[in-house]
Amino acid sequence: MTDLDEELRSWAKEWKRAGEPRGIEPAVIEREVRRRTLRLGVFAAVEFAILGAMLVFLVMFAFSTHDPWDLAMVVAFSALIFVVFGRGIGALRRTWRAHAETTRGFVDLMIVRGETRLIQTRFGWVILLVEIAVFVPWIAHTTRASSAPAIAIAYGFLASAVAIAVVTLIVTRRRALRDLNRWRALHDDVRD
Repeated sequence: MTDLDEELRSWAKEWKRAGEPRGIEPAVIEREVRRRTLRLGVFAAVEFAILGAMLVFLVMFAFSTHDPWDLAMVVAFSALIFVVFGRGIGALRRTWRAHAETTRGFVDLMIVRGETRLIQTRFGWVILLVEIAVFVPWIAHTTRASSAPAIAIAYGFLASAVAIAVVTLIVTRRRALRDLNRWRALHDDVRD
């Protein structure tokens, strides 16, 4: 073998590695994306099952009540469930599959998922505000003849649920930003 053959082999190896990110194996990226895709599917199935159960509960509640305030709450929350369900399906459609079975395609998919999580988090704040706007008047109406402790319990329960939702939204946003920055840094390392 000549030095020219060795140099050509060296260039060929460099050329093959040009599309791989520095410092991490493409197989590791692919495995992580596939694992997160599976987790995304499980979370989506659980979310849709919860939404379906909530809708069934609301329909059963609607048939058991004759109070117009209760019916208005059922209609408002049913509409909200359909909006959240539709939004979730739309988010899944964009983020389910990579545009190409390449390292760059997988990294691009994770970037889109991160951006979608940030959008979904902002949407979560809107949903939370709408839920508060529906619940406060409904609680006021349903507890109008109740004792002070019963009213405190109702609003305390609402405040607890809102606090949990706020913490969840903040944590989700921080994790989404951290992941998005990580995948964007990897994107810069992946060459075509």
